[in-house]
Order: sequence, then C-alpha cells, then structure tokens
Amino acid sequence: MRQFTTPILALLLVIALVIGAVGGYLAGSRLNSNSNAFSYYTDTYGGPINDSPAGFITSAPLVAGFTRNQTTGSLNGQIAWYWLVGGTSGTVNPVYIFNYQNGAPVQGQYPIIDVKPGDTGYTHFWEITNVTVPNSYAPNTIKSLATLNSAKQAGLVTVKDAGRSLNGPLVAHNVQISVVSGEPQFQPVWYRTDLATMAVFETNLPSGGVPVISIWLIQRDGDPCPLLEAVCPTGTNDFNHDRDIKDSNDLIDTYPGLPGYSPLWAVSILHVYNSTPPSGGLTYPVSISSGFPSPFPQDPLALPNGMFTSFEQAQVDQSNANPHYTDRTFPGSSNGVTSTGNLVNCPTLPLGIEPPGIAPPS
Repeated sequence: MRQFTTPILALLLVIALVIGAVGGYLAGSRLNSNSNAFSYYTDTYGGPINDSPAGFITSAPLVAGFTRNQTTGSLNGQIAWYWLVGGTSGTVNPVYIFNYQNGAPVQGQYPIIDVKPGDTGYTHFWEITNVTVPNSYAPNTIKSLATLNSAKQAGLVTVKDAGRSLNGPLVAHNVQISVVSGEPQFQPVWYRTDLATMAVFETNLPSGGVPVISIWLIQRDGDPCPLLEAVCPTGTNDFNHDRDIKDSNDLIDTYPGLPGYSPLWAVSILHVYNSTPPSGGLTYPVSISSGFPSPFPQDPLALPNGMFTSFEQAQVDQSNANPHYTDRTFPGSSNGVTSTGNLVNCPTLPLGIEPPGIAPPS
C-alpha cells in the first residue's frame, strides 16, 4: 500500500479543516440568520379567504337562558347569557401558535390552521399546538401548514401539543357578534397562505375533544317553535315586544367555573301542555302568543308565573308520573323529551356579566 508523505498528509489536514470551517459557518448561518435559515420556507401571501360559503359564521346572537342557582338551590334558576354560534361537533383540529426559543410569543405572527368551513372535519374547536422558532425568525414568514412541516423536517422549528384546546369558529368579514368583557377576540389566522378570521371565545377547553352537555328547549304543544326567540320566524319572534330577540326559556345545568361546563350543547325539546292539559296537568304559563313576563329576563325568580327556571326543576316535573306541565305522551318523545340530534356551540358568559344595554339599572 502506498504511504502518504508527511507534506501531503499535512496538506490534506489543512484542506479538511478549511472545508469543516466553511461547512460549520454555513450551517450556523442557516440556523441563526433569518434571511438564510428560512429562505426556502417563505410563503407568499395568497389574499383574503373566500368567506362566502356556508359555515363561516355571520352572526351569533346573545341569548338569555336559565341555569342553576348556586345560592338558592338547584331547583331555582338564574339567568345565564350565551352566544348562539351554530352547529358543530366536538372534534378538534390543530391550530399552530408561534413562540421564540426564549419563550416570548412571536408578536405579529398569525396562527396557522389547515381546515376551513366546507373542508372535511372542520369544527369550531382547535387543539393548541405550540411552534418554537429561532429568535431570528421574522413574523409571518410561514403562512401554511405545508411550509411549517417542511421547516420542521429541516430542523428549523419544533412543534408540541399544549394540552388544551380553544373555541374559535371562523367568521365572515361582515360578521355581527356582540363583544362582552373582551370576548370574542377576532384573531387573523393563516389558511394555506390565505388570511381568515377566527372569533376566539374560550382558550382553556379540554385537550383531545370538547365534551357535550345537555340543553332543554321548552316548546308548547301546537307551537311552531320553542320558547327561543332567536330561532323562531322573523316577524313573529319578539314574544314580549321588547324590541329584541334575546329572550328564551332554555335550560342548562352548568356555567363557566362549574365542573362539567362545556360550550357544546346537545339540544333536546321538552314538550309542555298548551290549552288542553289532562286532569291534574297545567297549561304552561309562558307562550309564543302571550310572550314572556316583563321585565324579562332580569329577575325571573320575582315573577310568580310558574315557568321552569332550572334544568333540574324541569327534570323533576318530567320524571313525575303525573307531571304539572310536561306532556309525557307527546308523539315520538321519550316521556316528553325529544332529542333533535343537533350539537350547538354556545359559549356562555360568567354569571353576573350581562351584555351592555341589558343589565338592569342599579
């Protein structure tokens, strides 16, 4: 075997050291310099998203329903305000939120999503996924999941599930939603380089999927719709002529801060007697024709009208073999309750917080 002479060996070592130094410099530059590190991972702005298809929220009316009263007992109720956002399911999709290596958020970087209304699997709920980028990263360099995945494969970013989800339906540019106590927040988001808007209501929901709770709507026999002004035909839905459509006799059993609260509600109808109750039964005292009592809904407990004001109160009547109001024989119902099969996103305000113009005078 031919042996290298000392001068040749020395020359090869010098060449190797030079090549190593140059390679190390280029690698370090690629990781630390924004212009070099992300030069192959820069998205071009695609324009505003087409938000005209069905599924982009255009309105979410505020509704006054009833929930349990922790002070006076579960058989009494108190007002709980919620946004009637619309139908969805409890599955979640990832939303990617950017942070620097030093832990600070990337100010100005919009979150990234990869499903929109009309896409298979789209829902209102998102699994929060943290993206860590170098401190030299320039906001909104990456505008799509495809580019984010490429940057991840190149070792430029890391991705980690945050262990919680948020409530953030995509909304149309002309959406009409009342903002109360800072909710919702309207957050621009990237969808495949297009710019969309997310209405963020809640950011600390369970990871992996949003649980479902029950809501009962009250409907008198023969009425065309339940006692929920927001879903009844326009022109006939202001039951008590107070110039709003916020009133309802909806019943839920929890609210933000209580165990088991969720904004995703399974809707059922509780059927109650109208004009011809059987012996021992009573005509439900609130109706579409006669309206809600006034003032409503500020102080339902002070109104001696006999209406259900809590979920448990209605359950007690419905489970009674001889109920006062529940029509247990309603066709197709289960002892007076009919499931609609609908799941609806209804983020709820904390108790004691009421929309502007609704709160009673002090």
